[in-house]
Amino acid sequence: MAFIIAVENTKGGVGKSTTVSNIARGLQIEGNRVLIVDRDPLRVIRSWREISENEDYPLVVGIDTPTIHIDIKKIVDQFNYINIDGAAIVEEMAYSSIKAADIVLIPVQPSGADIWGCKPLVRLIKARQEVTDGKPIARFLINREKKRTLLAREIQDALKTLEIEALETRLSDNVLYTECLTKGSSIFDAKGIRAKPLKEDMNKLIAEIKEILK
Repeated sequence: MAFIIAVENTKGGVGKSTTVSNIARGLQIEGNRVLIVDRDPLRVIRSWREISENEDYPLVVGIDTPTIHIDIKKIVDQFNYINIDGAAIVEEMAYSSIKAADIVLIPVQPSGADIWGCKPLVRLIKARQEVTDGKPIARFLINREKKRTLLAREIQDALKTLEIEALETRLSDNVLYTECLTKGSSIFDAKGIRAKPLKEDMNKLIAEIKEILK
């Protein structure tokens, strides 16, 4: 039975596809059977997989209708992890992903405005949790953080207001993430000293997610 990780935010440009591709690749390197479900009309993850030179990368399928929670049941026994790459704006699609998920990650840039902008998504998650004994688990993922800076008080206040915790692991603002995505690669396959701290961060993120899902 697969663990299902949905990466959702109704705002674009927060790093959903980057997060999904690297989590999936990291889990695969650990020896897991991994599937990525791309429900973004922009087909970013599908394009990432198509241009990849590594034929062993995780399988990617596209589901462009709000039936993910139904469709996944047919294949859930074939994988260890299923990662859902969400789309911006379409709430009906987001709710389908939320219904399917064991954990929902909400990537946000480190600003109060970004976090407060997630209120519609948080309402969908809370509505689902109310009828399913608190499931799925939900966590904010602070993304594109400037190193050696602290989260402002307004961000801490925003997180408390929305009553969803943030993961301890935060991902830095580094162009290498984008470079890897546009080349059909991942941080784990990047060469050179620039990639080392990013691999460490991603491994920490994966370990934290797995600990929460225990």
